[in-house]
Amino acid sequence: MPRHTSPDLRIDWKISLSATLGGAVEHEIMDPLTGKPRYGERSKLIGALLAEWLLKHRGRKIPFDPPALDLYTPPTDVSPSESSS
Repeated sequence: MPRHTSPDLRIDWKISLSATLGGAVEHEIMDPLTGKPRYGERSKLIGALLAEWLLKHRGRKIPFDPPALDLYTPPTDVSPSESSS
């Protein structure tokens, strides 16, 4: 099956997280059949969380490729006015 191609350019980031946080995330995105993280789920999850953060703090809606539904459910009410408090 071919990979999904995005018309947007990609940027590679290298980040460091605590082993506890990283391990908890890896456990949640693990494919039970292969014992490995599902392909692309880490990037999709980070993209969804950053897009949500931009919407909340700057009122900018950025399109993103959502992760699997069992990993991330977007909030139902995110309004830019909440960030002013």
